[in-house]
Amino acid sequence: MRLKLFHFSAIVLLSACSVGPDYKGPPVIKGVTDSQKPFVRAVGIQSVSATPEKMWWTSLDDPLLNDLILRARKANPDVSIAIARIRQGRAETRLQGANFFPDFSSNTSYARARFPSAADGGPASNVEAYFQGFDASWEIDIFGEKRRALEAAKANRQNAEAALDDVYVTLEAEVAHTYVMLRDQQQRQALYQRSIESLEQTVSLAKERFQRGTTSTLDVLRLDQQLQQVRAEAQALTAEREASLDKIAILMGTKPGDIDGDLSRSASIPLPPLSFTISNPEEVLKRRPDIRQAERKLAASTAKIGQAQAARFPKVKFTGLIGTGGLKSSDLTQFDDFTAYLAPQISWDFLDFGRNAAKVQSAKGGRDEALANYHKTVLAALQETEDALSKFKNDRIQVAVLARSEQDAVTAVQLTRQRYQRGTASLMDLLDTERRQISARQSLVQQQAALTIDYIAIQKAFGAGVSVAQ
Repeated sequence: MRLKLFHFSAIVLLSACSVGPDYKGPPVIKGVTDSQKPFVRAVGIQSVSATPEKMWWTSLDDPLLNDLILRARKANPDVSIAIARIRQGRAETRLQGANFFPDFSSNTSYARARFPSAADGGPASNVEAYFQGFDASWEIDIFGEKRRALEAAKANRQNAEAALDDVYVTLEAEVAHTYVMLRDQQQRQALYQRSIESLEQTVSLAKERFQRGTTSTLDVLRLDQQLQQVRAEAQALTAEREASLDKIAILMGTKPGDIDGDLSRSASIPLPPLSFTISNPEEVLKRRPDIRQAERKLAASTAKIGQAQAARFPKVKFTGLIGTGGLKSSDLTQFDDFTAYLAPQISWDFLDFGRNAAKVQSAKGGRDEALANYHKTVLAALQETEDALSKFKNDRIQVAVLARSEQDAVTAVQLTRQRYQRGTASLMDLLDTERRQISARQSLVQQQAALTIDYIAIQKAFGAGVSVAQ
């Protein structure tokens, strides 16, 4: 009994050994800490730690946008694909976990053999054999090949889960971006229509003045050319608006045209909050799904090194059988007389001409590639967040400048209208001033849309980790 216990303890101790490198967690990238210092330079943004805002788009205060994003999260095909991959990863993890246990199977067999007659010419004989029972096999994971395979499967499953988060972050940002573009296009299209109406009236006045001989043909042609140019720009904007409608429909998992009714009416551009908070830069490394994906791929590739190294060592497998049987069918029910068999089997592919060594080197190369990709992903994330904050800062300044410019244009229209009413300015002067005001308004609308898109880019760059300041 002591001997058996010793053998069992030795097996347990041996099976607790795993060859290959142990994964130590996300690697520290030299120089990244210093590069994170400029994150605080965006105007109006506080650099304080904040809890990730799971529904960040609600800060844009647009109920229709909220509805569109939630519907897209449920119906977008990329979401379905990512969820299916998670199911595959979970199934693979269960499979690798099941490999630690013995394989059991039932076995019922019947055999009949005919032997030739004896040398003295006696009759041929028939022999029958019956057996029923169970057999089992169990490979002991002495060097950790199965444990490393399970580690890799778990990391791959977590990578698939991070990929789903990445799909959500990208989808939410893409729907919001396209929605803002649509509202910008609708707003500017309405302004283009006002500009066209003003130019049509101006061209009509110029033709009347030409007939009276108070203006030249060149002036009429120049104004008419300007009118045709604005019409062409308005038509191009119509095409962009229709493309935005189609894109939103596709993002929501439906065919183009299905949501045109919901979005056909023009509405104002949703604007970002006046103030919001961002986490410390280090939090980016924890929140961004693409970085989590790269880190999990690194963990999986590290585990595969140990899996490949374990294949170079001997394998110990136990096979066993228990059951009843004999030369008659009635022997199958003789449970007091059963057959039992247990045998160890050792296999070692030691003369493989370098195949296993090559597999180990290949696994190490995969780990090195995953490490470099992790490094690249982290640096790209830091650049994306920095660029998004910098662009938001500069575009907000431009919005303020254009808002003042538009207000000056409104004042100019008011003064010109007063002069026109007193007879000191012509209708042509008034129409020209109004067109300048429309143009200033178009520039402001376009820049406001750019500012909101910058805000969306910040949310995406931080892995949807920006919250509105209270």
